[in-house]
Amino acid sequence: WTDFPSTPAANPHLNNDLDLIVTGPPGTFKGNVFSSSHSVTGGSADRRNTLEQVLLTAPTTGTYTVTVRAINVPNGPQPFSLVVSGAVQ
Repeated sequence: WTDFPSTPAANPHLNNDLDLIVTGPPGTFKGNVFSSSHSVTGGSADRRNTLEQVLLTAPTTGTYTVTVRAINVPNGPQPFSLVVSGAVQ
């Protein structure tokens, strides 16, 4: 997503915060929580980046739910884009 400008004194320089969460048969994955170049369960939500990714290199067959959660949006509405790729139906 594109963020609204923050103040020069802000640290991190992030105004609005959205989180990517993918839930499916193997568990719940948070955006940008990786080990060995693929997503893993657990970890903490990314509070610094406007680009978040979940990468499942060998996903288990089943239904997955993709959630974009607004954690903090003092300047809204906050538009965002979502891309899903792979063998999806």
